[in-house]
Amino acid sequence: MTNAEMAKRLNIAEKTLYNWKQNRKELFEIVEKALNNNVNIIYESKKTKELVQLIEKLSDKEKDMYILEIKARILKKELGEK
Repeated sequence: MTNAEMAKRLNIAEKTLYNWKQNRKELFEIVEKALNNNVNIIYESKKTKELVQLIEKLSDKEKDMYILEIKARILKKELGEK
């Protein structure tokens, strides 16, 4: 994960992250490890990683549409099983 990605994820300026890296090395290392471990947890499988990468390319409306479609499929499946 790049510094720019980390800053965006933390909702801070990239300069702040740079200052942490220079002046508060332990803090920077803790944050960096936590963010990198979180990414690894999310991407436990290749299919999950690919799915997340594809979803990131969609607009918010497209994401909403696919989420609703998935929820509808799950609901139909649950109703059909009962």
